[in-house]
Amino acid sequence: LRSLAGSLAKMSTNTQVLAQYYCREGYHNKVITICKEEQRRTSDPTLSLYKAYAMHCEGNTREGILELQTAIDKRDMAVPCASALIFLNNHLNPPDRGAVSEA
Repeated sequence: LRSLAGSLAKMSTNTQVLAQYYCREGYHNKVITICKEEQRRTSDPTLSLYKAYAMHCEGNTREGILELQTAIDKRDMAVPCASALIFLNNHLNPPDRGAVSEA
């Protein structure tokens, strides 16, 4: 049982290292893919940070915000998710005022 838990923790660490490398190199779609796969297996909430940042870099900032909002209630994730949400909200494009006033 210990070896299984240790190997799961090691896989998660390897995935985090890969996600960080792919983010740095600009392979944002790959980051989203590996984070989705690993979250199915381990439900590691720290991968939500990488996934949300990659979504933002791909132009899906709103989806990244939704990803972080699901992870903010997890243990030890309140401060990192809140910081990331501030970052993403500051980079969110404001709505077109002309289109809003016409509606």
